Amino acid sequence: MAPYLLWSFFSFMRKGDYSLHAISSIALYPDKYFWFLWAMFFINVLFNMTQLLANKLHRNETVCLMATGIVLMAVIIQQ
Repeated sequence: MAPYLLWSFFSFMRKGDYSLHAISSIALYPDKYFWFLWAMFFINVLFNMTQLLANKLHRNETVCLMATGIVLMAVIIQQ
């Protein structure tokens, strides 16, 4: 996440638009060349949360990851 935030900060400073909308767009709308860093961060967060849930429920991580994947696919299909 550090490279994405650093690049977004420099891009933000270069544009000179210091409005609340411009600040919120850094997190909500990733820059066109670094979108994958944003996506990888949230995938990593989701994976870590699934691992913690598996450990807390004393379940196999693979089963919890598959269940998370099925839920995410259902959410994508509903959109």
